[in-house]
Amino acid sequence: MATCDYCNQTYRGGAIKDGDYRYCTGLCHERGRVLLDVLKKIPESRVESVIADAHQSLCGSCEKNYGVDIYPSYRFWSAIIYWSWETNSKVLCRQCGRAKQLEDLAFCLIAGWWSPPGILITPFVVLANIIALCRRAESSPSQRFKKLVRTNLARHLATQ
Repeated sequence: MATCDYCNQTYRGGAIKDGDYRYCTGLCHERGRVLLDVLKKIPESRVESVIADAHQSLCGSCEKNYGVDIYPSYRFWSAIIYWSWETNSKVLCRQCGRAKQLEDLAFCLIAGWWSPPGILITPFVVLANIIALCRRAESSPSQRFKKLVRTNLARHLATQ
């Protein structure tokens, strides 16, 4: 599953690619392109400065730790004939991000096996959570975080 760089919704397949950006629909693509055109008027050094400041901001969860980034986690549960799968991407410090990833991993291990699709899907979701947990912490922001900050900065500038 991928995440649209305009609306931040997860989707499966059918992405519209425009450079480094991916969009879920043509409408998001058009809106995203208009937003990113706003950033072309701003010097790249200013945009990079905003990204660096956002990366070194306080965690929105614990409000103690600096150095936030995007931490993805995956939650799956099933019950006989119904099942649900969601992707969560949170902007948190490393400690809170890991806690959320571990919480979703434990949830999947407990609640994922209770249907025929769950028996097949749960191992993949558990593996995806383990891979997300094993991602090394970097001192620089991830590409996904940079895209999010760029889009949010463009939204802010467009409303002014």
